[in-house]
Amino acid sequence: MCLQAVQIAAKQEVDSVASTSLRQAVSMGPAVLECQNGEYGGAEPCMMDDVLCWPVLFVYEEHRQRDFVQTMPSDACLADQLCQMFPPSVPPAPWDPEAAYAMGRLAVYFAAEWAGAQTREGEWQRGWGDGATSLGRKYVEVDLSQPLEKVLLHPELTIPQWPIFHVFVRGSGFAAQFLEGRT
Repeated sequence: MCLQAVQIAAKQEVDSVASTSLRQAVSMGPAVLECQNGEYGGAEPCMMDDVLCWPVLFVYEEHRQRDFVQTMPSDACLADQLCQMFPPSVPPAPWDPEAAYAMGRLAVYFAAEWAGAQTREGEWQRGWGDGATSLGRKYVEVDLSQPLEKVLLHPELTIPQWPIFHVFVRGSGFAAQFLEGRT
């Protein structure tokens, strides 16, 4: 076997170990979205350029819209991703005629404690942990300057299929009403 083939095999083994380590460190739960007609293309975490990348879903509750990012590097922060999605020099999305969704105005949350616990039989009990409110979900604000990997390791986050982040306009009436009693 030539030296280059050995180096490639060693690199693939290191990549596999790094990917497996992070996947084992995060809390994974069952899928919460039913994808139809190949929606999201069966996306799964993968290695790209020596970095573990995750499929990520961004949800805009106020407008019932969502963006799916097929591969977000785990070493990238959410602010960088949102800057790509909401660049200042581009007209706003058709669902945002007031151009309210702009960097510097966004607050991002994840739903905490999703999926409850896994039973001894390996079945998932859907529900929320002790931190849940009577409204159902508890939401935790994300520090946009943190790399995705650090966010995914948050002790209250159980990833349902892929990371799902809820994006709001900070200080908006909708955000205040939606998050009231849930943070």
